[in-house]
Amino acid sequence: MKELRYILIFITLSGCAPSLTINSDKDSEANFAEYKSYAWSDDIDKPKNYNDPQYHNALNRKRLKKAVNVEMNKLEFILDNNNPDLLVDYHIVIKNKSDYAINTFGGHRFRNPDQVNVYNYDEGTLVIHLVDREKNELVWQGSASRVLSKQYKNVEDRINKVVSKIFERYPSSSE
Repeated sequence: MKELRYILIFITLSGCAPSLTINSDKDSEANFAEYKSYAWSDDIDKPKNYNDPQYHNALNRKRLKKAVNVEMNKLEFILDNNNPDLLVDYHIVIKNKSDYAINTFGGHRFRNPDQVNVYNYDEGTLVIHLVDREKNELVWQGSASRVLSKQYKNVEDRINKVVSKIFERYPSSSE
Protein backbone atom coordinates (compact mmCIF):
# COMPACT_ATOMS: atom_id res chain seq x y z
CA MET A 1 0.00 0.00 0.00
CA LYS A 2 2.90 2.30 0.79
CA GLU A 3 4.33 1.70 -2.71
CA LEU A 4 0.99 2.65 -4.30
CA ARG A 5 1.00 5.90 -2.31
CA TYR A 6 4.45 6.72 -3.70
CA ILE A 7 3.29 6.11 -7.25
CA LEU A 8 0.27 8.35 -6.73
CA ILE A 9 2.51 11.04 -5.24
CA PHE A 10 4.83 10.83 -8.23
CA ILE A 11 1.99 11.04 -10.74
CA THR A 12 0.55 14.01 -8.89
CA LEU A 13 3.94 15.75 -8.77
CA SER A 14 4.78 15.02 -12.37
CA GLY A 15 1.39 16.17 -13.59
CA CYS A 16 0.74 13.32 -15.98
CA ALA A 17 0.20 9.60 -16.13
CA PRO A 18 2.75 7.34 -17.86
CA SER A 19 2.53 7.68 -21.61
CA LEU A 20 3.01 5.29 -24.48
CA THR A 21 6.19 5.80 -26.48
CA ILE A 22 6.07 4.56 -30.08
CA ASN A 23 9.15 4.14 -32.28
CA SER A 24 9.85 2.60 -35.65
CA ASP A 25 12.74 2.05 -38.00
CA LYS A 26 12.98 0.83 -41.57
CA ASP A 27 15.51 -0.30 -44.11
CA SER A 28 15.82 2.67 -46.45
CA GLU A 29 16.72 0.33 -49.32
CA ALA A 30 13.62 -1.87 -48.96
CA ASN A 31 10.83 -1.49 -51.49
CA PHE A 32 7.74 -1.74 -49.30
CA ALA A 33 5.43 -1.70 -52.34
CA GLU A 34 6.74 -5.18 -53.26
CA TYR A 35 5.61 -6.78 -50.02
CA LYS A 36 2.15 -8.33 -50.31
CA SER A 37 2.13 -11.38 -48.06
CA TYR A 38 3.36 -12.48 -44.65
CA ALA A 39 3.65 -15.45 -42.33
CA TRP A 40 4.62 -15.85 -38.72
CA SER A 41 8.18 -16.80 -37.94
CA ASP A 42 8.63 -20.46 -37.01
CA ASP A 43 9.93 -19.45 -33.58
CA ILE A 44 6.94 -17.32 -32.61
CA ASP A 45 4.96 -20.01 -30.77
CA LYS A 46 7.94 -21.46 -28.96
CA PRO A 47 7.98 -20.18 -25.38
CA LYS A 48 10.97 -17.96 -24.83
CA ASN A 49 12.94 -17.71 -21.63
CA TYR A 50 11.01 -14.72 -20.33
CA ASN A 51 11.09 -13.82 -16.66
CA ASP A 52 7.54 -12.63 -16.00
CA PRO A 53 4.67 -15.02 -16.79
CA GLN A 54 2.14 -12.29 -16.01
CA TYR A 55 3.04 -10.68 -19.35
CA HIS A 56 4.69 -13.57 -21.19
CA ASN A 57 2.08 -16.25 -21.48
CA ALA A 58 0.05 -18.18 -24.04
CA LEU A 59 -2.97 -15.87 -23.69
CA ASN A 60 -0.97 -12.77 -24.49
CA ARG A 61 0.88 -14.51 -27.34
CA LYS A 62 -2.51 -15.39 -28.84
CA ARG A 63 -3.78 -11.82 -28.34
CA LEU A 64 -0.66 -10.34 -29.92
CA LYS A 65 -0.86 -12.60 -32.96
CA LYS A 66 -4.52 -11.74 -33.43
CA ALA A 67 -3.85 -8.00 -33.14
CA VAL A 68 -0.95 -8.15 -35.60
CA ASN A 69 -3.04 -10.19 -38.05
CA VAL A 70 -5.76 -7.52 -37.90
CA GLU A 71 -3.25 -4.74 -38.60
CA MET A 72 -1.56 -6.66 -41.43
CA ASN A 73 -5.01 -7.22 -42.94
CA LYS A 74 -5.72 -3.47 -42.71
CA LEU A 75 -2.50 -2.91 -44.66
CA GLU A 76 -3.85 -5.38 -47.26
CA PHE A 77 -1.31 -8.10 -46.59
CA ILE A 78 -2.31 -11.70 -47.23
CA LEU A 79 -1.42 -14.41 -44.74
CA ASP A 80 0.55 -16.95 -46.80
CA ASN A 81 2.25 -19.74 -44.87
CA ASN A 82 3.78 -21.27 -48.03
CA ASN A 83 5.62 -18.45 -49.78
CA PRO A 84 5.38 -15.17 -47.81
CA ASP A 85 7.24 -11.99 -48.64
CA LEU A 86 7.64 -11.09 -44.98
CA LEU A 87 8.08 -13.00 -41.75
CA VAL A 88 6.62 -11.53 -38.56
CA ASP A 89 8.17 -11.88 -35.15
CA TYR A 90 7.85 -9.98 -31.90
CA HIS A 91 9.66 -9.65 -28.61
CA ILE A 92 8.58 -8.41 -25.21
CA VAL A 93 11.15 -6.76 -22.97
CA ILE A 94 10.36 -6.07 -19.31
CA LYS A 95 12.70 -3.86 -17.29
CA ASN A 96 12.36 -3.20 -13.59
CA LYS A 97 13.09 0.46 -12.97
CA SER A 98 13.20 2.82 -10.02
CA ASP A 99 12.30 6.46 -9.72
CA TYR A 100 11.70 8.88 -6.94
CA ALA A 101 9.47 11.74 -5.92
CA ILE A 102 10.46 14.56 -3.61
CA ASN A 103 7.73 15.83 -1.32
CA THR A 104 7.50 19.61 -1.32
CA PHE A 105 5.89 21.62 1.43
CA GLY A 106 5.41 25.37 1.28
CA GLY A 107 7.59 25.65 -1.79
CA HIS A 108 10.68 24.23 -0.08
CA ARG A 109 12.15 20.90 -0.98
CA PHE A 110 13.13 18.75 1.92
CA ARG A 111 15.93 16.45 0.93
CA ASN A 112 16.16 14.24 3.95
CA PRO A 113 15.46 10.52 3.37
CA ASP A 114 12.00 10.77 4.96
CA GLN A 115 10.86 13.16 2.24
CA VAL A 116 12.23 11.34 -0.82
CA ASN A 117 9.99 8.51 -1.92
CA VAL A 118 11.58 5.82 -4.07
CA TYR A 119 9.36 3.39 -5.96
CA ASN A 120 9.89 0.52 -8.35
CA TYR A 121 7.91 -0.19 -11.48
CA ASP A 122 8.04 -2.36 -14.58
CA GLU A 123 8.46 -0.82 -18.00
CA GLY A 124 7.42 -3.04 -20.88
CA THR A 125 8.42 -2.78 -24.52
CA LEU A 126 6.77 -4.66 -27.36
CA VAL A 127 8.94 -4.89 -30.48
CA ILE A 128 7.48 -6.15 -33.77
CA HIS A 129 9.85 -7.22 -36.55
CA LEU A 130 9.10 -7.67 -40.23
CA VAL A 131 11.80 -9.63 -42.04
CA ASP A 132 12.21 -9.97 -45.81
CA ARG A 133 11.97 -13.77 -46.08
CA GLU A 134 13.98 -14.08 -49.28
CA LYS A 135 16.90 -11.94 -48.07
CA ASN A 136 16.48 -12.93 -44.41
CA GLU A 137 16.91 -9.26 -43.47
CA LEU A 138 14.99 -7.06 -41.09
CA VAL A 139 13.19 -4.39 -43.13
CA TRP A 140 10.94 -2.78 -40.50
CA GLN A 141 10.50 -2.75 -36.77
CA GLY A 142 8.03 -0.94 -34.59
CA SER A 143 7.96 -0.72 -30.83
CA ALA A 144 5.86 0.60 -27.99
CA SER A 145 7.00 1.20 -24.41
CA ARG A 146 5.18 2.20 -21.24
CA VAL A 147 4.89 1.57 -17.54
CA LEU A 148 3.04 -1.71 -17.07
CA SER A 149 -0.10 -2.23 -15.04
CA LYS A 150 -0.41 -5.28 -12.81
CA GLN A 151 -4.15 -5.40 -13.50
CA TYR A 152 -5.71 -7.85 -15.92
CA LYS A 153 -8.49 -5.44 -16.83
CA ASN A 154 -9.07 -4.90 -20.60
CA VAL A 155 -5.82 -6.64 -21.56
CA GLU A 156 -7.02 -7.55 -25.06
CA ASP A 157 -8.21 -3.99 -25.75
CA ARG A 158 -4.90 -2.56 -24.54
CA ILE A 159 -2.91 -4.97 -26.72
CA ASN A 160 -5.06 -4.14 -29.76
CA LYS A 161 -4.57 -0.40 -29.25
CA VAL A 162 -0.82 -0.69 -28.76
CA VAL A 163 -0.33 -2.89 -31.83
CA SER A 164 -2.50 -0.51 -33.88
CA LYS A 165 -0.38 2.45 -32.76
CA ILE A 166 2.80 0.61 -33.73
CA PHE A 167 1.48 -0.19 -37.21
CA GLU A 168 0.51 3.45 -37.78
CA ARG A 169 4.27 3.87 -38.29
CA TYR A 170 4.49 1.26 -41.06
CA PRO A 171 5.73 3.00 -44.24
CA SER A 172 3.27 3.61 -47.02
CA SER A 173 4.00 1.81 -50.27
CA SER A 174 5.20 5.10 -51.78
CA GLU A 175 7.95 5.58 -49.16
